[in-house]
Amino acid sequence: MRPPLTAEDLEAEARRVLPVEVFDFIAGGADDESTLAANLDAFRLLFLRPRRLVDVSGVDVSTTLLGSPVTAPLFVPPMASHRLVDPEGELASAAAAAEAGVGYVTSLAASTPLEDVADAAGRPRWVQVYMYRDREVTADLIRRAEAAGYDGVCLTIDAPVFGQRRRDLRNRFRQPDDVPLSNLIKYGLAELPDSDDGSAIQAYVARTLDPSTTWADLEWVRSQGSGQVLLKGVMIADDARRAIDAGVDAVIVSNHGGRQLGRLPGTMEVLGEIVDAVGGRLPVLVDGGFRSGADAALALALGAAGVGVGRPVLWALAAGGRALVADYLRALTEDLRRTLALAGAPSLAHLDPSFVGRRP
Repeated sequence: MRPPLTAEDLEAEARRVLPVEVFDFIAGGADDESTLAANLDAFRLLFLRPRRLVDVSGVDVSTTLLGSPVTAPLFVPPMASHRLVDPEGELASAAAAAEAGVGYVTSLAASTPLEDVADAAGRPRWVQVYMYRDREVTADLIRRAEAAGYDGVCLTIDAPVFGQRRRDLRNRFRQPDDVPLSNLIKYGLAELPDSDDGSAIQAYVARTLDPSTTWADLEWVRSQGSGQVLLKGVMIADDARRAIDAGVDAVIVSNHGGRQLGRLPGTMEVLGEIVDAVGGRLPVLVDGGFRSGADAALALALGAAGVGVGRPVLWALAAGGRALVADYLRALTEDLRRTLALAGAPSLAHLDPSFVGRRP
């Protein structure tokens, strides 16, 4: 595959090379997949409002993301089991992100231990955690992340129960034995139960994760380590304000890539109100449906500090391994730089909401 690399090209190649049940596990969403569609549809209602006769001879998209220098304000969000699509798995995707100079979040459900991923990843790097019924599991994961040199943890709060993913149920998707949930082996939580109806993951989540978690528990999370705490899954302004009161270091506007609940808005539909509610008191990151530099530019103009690019990274990993992931992330960075030049923004600092228009 030759540049320009597009997410659509990579998805088509991944569809060609992956078993259908693996492709659907990655591509699918919850319920009728309306939230999955909403993430993409939200971009079609937005457009850039360019400035003309601006000196864009040296556009710079480098910045810092929660204190770490990055080539572009991009990061790879947590996604499970990269070894489903490539033998190197997370080692390849993390190394590619480091090579491209962008951030990386190791999934709790990674198929490679978080300590090994840390050695491959650059900065910033975080580990995803959930609240387990056995709180010592969560506490130990936070301690492991700190000991391994991560900048902190990404607490995902939108999965008190597991969403109904109909593609996985139809395919009777099962985690392969040779692609373990590596981070959970030491706790005896790496084995998914057998299920005749394809709902093994749902049964696992119901048995292990704590649906009674509330805002009061965030103080406990912070007390388990000295690193950053990012709150992933915020979709309304009130929750963003509560996150500030809870003392987290950043929020991530996210609907879990459309994988938890149907009938939610796309993340770009709510990003602006959340940025306004936060008022600069902490960074707001966002993921969900991002495919191009123009997509990222719209979010950055609306006030996002960083943009997560998920599924296209796994498509690239399936299509060409570590090298193609790095190529895609570099191409995405160049696409962002070109978009800013054509929009008349010499740097990220020049972007503001006036660059964004909305169709009725």
